[in-house]
Amino acid sequence: MHKNIKTAFIIIAGVFALLAVLAILSGAFSVLSEAEPIAFVVAALFFLASIIVWLLAWAILIKGGKIPEKIKIGFSCVFASMTPVQFGADAMRSLKMKEVFSTSYKETISASMVAKGLKFLVIALAASASFFFVMVHPDLQLWVKAILFSGFAVVILASLLFLLPLKKGTGFKIASVFDRFSKHIHFLGKVSEYFKHYSLYLKTISTKTLALIAFIAIVSFVFEFFAFVFCFFAANSAIPFYPMLMLFTILQILERVPFLPKGIGIVEVFGILFLSVESLMVEPLSIQQIVAIIILFDLVRLVIPTFLSMATYFFAFKANAGQIR
Repeated sequence: MHKNIKTAFIIIAGVFALLAVLAILSGAFSVLSEAEPIAFVVAALFFLASIIVWLLAWAILIKGGKIPEKIKIGFSCVFASMTPVQFGADAMRSLKMKEVFSTSYKETISASMVAKGLKFLVIALAASASFFFVMVHPDLQLWVKAILFSGFAVVILASLLFLLPLKKGTGFKIASVFDRFSKHIHFLGKVSEYFKHYSLYLKTISTKTLALIAFIAIVSFVFEFFAFVFCFFAANSAIPFYPMLMLFTILQILERVPFLPKGIGIVEVFGILFLSVESLMVEPLSIQQIVAIIILFDLVRLVIPTFLSMATYFFAFKANAGQIR
């Protein structure tokens, strides 16, 4: 628990340092000083709503306990998502659900896998056209394309691993593959055992519930997109709808780049590079506007959820805070 808090603070401090450097080098403070506060608040609310909606899907998939209480637990762990593919938050939610509702770790993780798998599928479908457009774009460097490819690969692979076991017998086939390699890498034996449990867990989910979770995943994605759009409004800027959707879906992929918590660093670089491509814009944005948009979006997607999550954890569960390690 304390390690997660320390990690979150260190990363957020790094984010502030990065954004300050970007603002100073670009002169974005002039745009930020004239930002529309109402649009910024709306952006933050939309992003928080996207998190709550996703947590609703996760809560529905877990048996027992009241849904509002499960959502509160889930949100209180958001600050631990500063890990690749946000597995730190999954681990914390499992610990807290075990403590409060005696829910097994496997059930909590399985619910996350289903909800994440469907969200990743939505991202993959929305990003497919943008991904191939960017990969052939001559103005982007090869190293940028390589990083984008790694993020897209993570999204596709996670979608397949999380959702293929819905087909009868597939989960056990995946488990057998991990089991085959467990002779050399012992950890894969536990992964194999988990996938067997996950396959059995998926059999308990009705088609109706699965359709509901898929719909909720789409709503969560749409809310995140609205948050992104209002960051442009807050910076008194605008670009055509398709480039905006294209950039958003690409940033969604880059957030899942392996070994980068929430894609910090590459999200900002790519966002600036993309918005600087004049051929995609009706009216080119100034570098001050571009950096201001990226800064506002980072505040909305990283800083505000992290601190609100910490506050929720300490105020809602402070009596038990010391029990989580």
